[in-house]
Amino acid sequence: MSDYTDGTVLEVPADGGSGTDAPITGLTRPTGMALNAAGDLYVSDTGNNRVVKVPGNGGPQTVVPATDLSRPIGLALDAAGNLFISDSFNNRVVEVPADGGPQTTVPTTGLVHPDGLALDALGNLFVADFSNDRVVKVPADGGPQTTVPARGLSQPTGLAFDSDGDLYISDSANGRVVKMPVDGGPQETVPTSGLRSPQGLVLDAVDNLFVADFGNDRVVEVPANGGGQSTLPVSGLSTPVGLAVPPAPVPPTNVTAAPGHAQATVSFIGSASPAVTGYIVTAIDLTKHSRGGQVAQGPGSPITVTSLTPGDSYEFTVTGTNAAGATSLNSAPSPAVTIRRVPTRLAARPASMQQRSGPSALIVRGLHATLSEADGTPLARQLITFTNTARTRQLCTAVSDVHGVAHCEATVPDRTRGSRSLYDDLRHHGYLATFRGSTTYRSVVDTAPVRVRHRP
Repeated sequence: MSDYTDGTVLEVPADGGSGTDAPITGLTRPTGMALNAAGDLYVSDTGNNRVVKVPGNGGPQTVVPATDLSRPIGLALDAAGNLFISDSFNNRVVEVPADGGPQTTVPTTGLVHPDGLALDALGNLFVADFSNDRVVKVPADGGPQTTVPARGLSQPTGLAFDSDGDLYISDSANGRVVKMPVDGGPQETVPTSGLRSPQGLVLDAVDNLFVADFGNDRVVEVPANGGGQSTLPVSGLSTPVGLAVPPAPVPPTNVTAAPGHAQATVSFIGSASPAVTGYIVTAIDLTKHSRGGQVAQGPGSPITVTSLTPGDSYEFTVTGTNAAGATSLNSAPSPAVTIRRVPTRLAARPASMQQRSGPSALIVRGLHATLSEADGTPLARQLITFTNTARTRQLCTAVSDVHGVAHCEATVPDRTRGSRSLYDDLRHHGYLATFRGSTTYRSVVDTAPVRVRHRP
């Protein structure tokens, strides 16, 4: 936001808080501003009859090569990076091409002290014709200038478009902001209170409206959801004029996900906007009806999201962030996928058994199995059950240690029914080690022989 009286530009965090001075020097009565996706900031240095540029990469401040400006105010950037300047006291709008070509004058008629500028999604230029109490439209295709059918305007200043294409106008002498619906519906007055000579306007990525309330030394926010207006908590602000927010990238598209073992690889088509530096993928757990908290970042497609719950179904959305720090809206969610459980391995070792007398019993020793993921990573704190191969008799259970090893021994009294058949079963078929699995890990079994040890 530009502070007209103090000759400074304040940078305010998106989540609120006090502003800090932007690294610009030598300003006198700064007004209009524009930001591009690379974070380059343009400021109308009105009192010095120039426009300055502060590169987003931290490079030195420069002067835009526009000639013979007199009290420049409004600024706008088109999709190609061409800069439009309302040259107020020369009653014209000039265009400075992004490719370094010569400055040109936009073909308009009858402007008197033009103020705010804005471009719609089609590249049509709108000009607040301050002294003529009107807003004019200059078609991108070179057609004739027309007047926007806004009623009762008096000294219009700031202009801005929302994501639907509706036009907002600071009607400064009437202390209000009006909205012109893109569909040609009736003019509306934005529900604000107490405005005095409102100037610059800007909308963020979710269509919250910000108004430079010049006469009250404040910036007002009007929420897109219809909540009441609030004042940004910026201390020491005096006569704000220009406002700018980094342009948010358009969301990524064609999001798909390939499920893996407790993870998913998310592919997408990146944002069509310039200067996008990275992407964030967010997992939405449809089974638990929550976003789950799993996110992953990367410079582009694909991006793998880990620590997902096997067996649960997920959708994924993707956002893009540009060099100016602006983040897109969420993409459309991917088709749902179900996360697979992690495969496991279980390796059982040979055991031994021996008949014992006094009291008579069957002793099975050396029941031993090692549990790991398929890649060999040991799995600790998992319950392993040891049985005969027919699973009719449980011998013992054990919990795997840090090495994935579980071991135990079993004592089966001779008086137990079926003791003899268990002896024959183990001698001929060995034993079975079983991991029953979990929400994360697949179940797995293994067998090993049981050798007979005779009493000495």
